[in-house]
Amino acid sequence: MSALSAPTLRARRRSSGRIRAAPGFGVLTMTAAGCLAWSTVSSWVWPRVVGALLGGVVLLSACDVLPALRLHVEVTAPERVTVGASAPTTVRLVNRSRFPVRALAVVHRVADLRGPLVEDAQWWVEKLPGRGERTLSGSRRVLLRGVVSASDLELRTVGPFGLLSRTLRYRVPATMRCRPGSGGLPTQPAPSGGRDAVGGVREWRPGDAARDLHWRSTLRVGRPLVVQRDAAAEAVLGVIVASSGAADFEDAVRRVAALGLRFLDGGGSICLVEGDAVHHSLDRESWLDLLAGVGTSVASRQSGPQPLDHLETHVAGGRIVVLGDRTSAAALERRFAGRLEWLGEPGGAA
Repeated sequence: MSALSAPTLRARRRSSGRIRAAPGFGVLTMTAAGCLAWSTVSSWVWPRVVGALLGGVVLLSACDVLPALRLHVEVTAPERVTVGASAPTTVRLVNRSRFPVRALAVVHRVADLRGPLVEDAQWWVEKLPGRGERTLSGSRRVLLRGVVSASDLELRTVGPFGLLSRTLRYRVPATMRCRPGSGGLPTQPAPSGGRDAVGGVREWRPGDAARDLHWRSTLRVGRPLVVQRDAAAEAVLGVIVASSGAADFEDAVRRVAALGLRFLDGGGSICLVEGDAVHHSLDRESWLDLLAGVGTSVASRQSGPQPLDHLETHVAGGRIVVLGDRTSAAALERRFAGRLEWLGEPGGAA
């Protein structure tokens, strides 16, 4: 699935970017100072020439590194991406200083506690003129499922011969959802069935949704008529997250994603329980957004009685699947008496 939106946000600088000197910088500076001092007490020319050359290199390194403090940064990245797909990213750099910035390395990272969610985007800028700007763009692969509220941008400028360098770190305050991989998942709604599959029309009753009004029949007979839905089309799929640490958990998430999409395309809804939290999904986008963060922040703990009571009442006699293995949540098996379908073990339900 492709990115749905790509907002442009200004990156907020997190550090002042202290200047770091290479081991040879001190030696070079002391040598230049010594040569210039020697030239003042002797009539030799070469100490003055050598001191001037070495001092010029030191000053040039400082002039190349200092203007990096006045860089304005904007990042454009998608809010929703899919594991295995590409995430296009654009970085706009504006140099607000009168001095040029040379040898600038730009790295954009998207990661959570488990590691990188998206491949690092890296660029190299030979020179950014004073009062100038540069737009960098590229695409990288999405590696892991997860949700982050901000990403990191690092700018590193290096002076001549690598004597001085300055690293600036920026925070990009934008939520990115890396949703389950698209392999084997339906990308378009089913051509038949679901809410468009009707068995006729009936008289309007209190509590009926306005979207179910059959306008053509209503205008023809002069009284409100609604679409008669198949009972199966209004069913609820129950999903319980029992354990996020299983070896096949990511594969189980992909399978439950496909199952949920088919269920939603059939006109149903989904009730998901993770720990003490209860979530409901009524459409494809909210379902995939929900699955992006399931079990990614902390290992899922056992669900309490109240969320499970809600799910059992909501699903009624419908289908209940579990993201986990039987050994991780034996209490669920006892509670639901064989109604569960386990997706966290080989050969689980699909």
